[in-house]
Amino acid sequence: MGHTRAPFYAIKTKEIGDFIEKYRAKTKDYPSDWALQAYDCVSVFGQAAEAAKSLDREKIVDVLESGRKFKTLRGDVYFRKEDHMGSVPYYAGIVKKTPAYSFKILTDVQTFQAEQIWRPVADIEKEREKVKK
Repeated sequence: MGHTRAPFYAIKTKEIGDFIEKYRAKTKDYPSDWALQAYDCVSVFGQAAEAAKSLDREKIVDVLESGRKFKTLRGDVYFRKEDHMGSVPYYAGIVKKTPAYSFKILTDVQTFQAEQIWRPVADIEKEREKVKK
């Protein structure tokens, strides 16, 4: 059993396909989870700065906290105001070697949306109150 945040081989969207094609053309390799996550991070930052019409940190945070959805390789995401958690999916499956790749991947992948696995905001607020005491 394994888990990951951005398995390029399990996310079947045009955006991922285009990203993989461009990535492989430059590197001759497949993108790591980190590559997809970094791309999404920079993309979200750009979208937030554009919406804020500024590079001012507080203005960008305001946009991120607004509930607005941002386009990413893994689909639309938003950020919770209470803890800035991004609504990115979580992927779990069986780790196996397959003929398709020279490395092990997750098979029988199940996708869990962030809302299914996030800690409730009330729990986070309780923990924060404990720290204040």
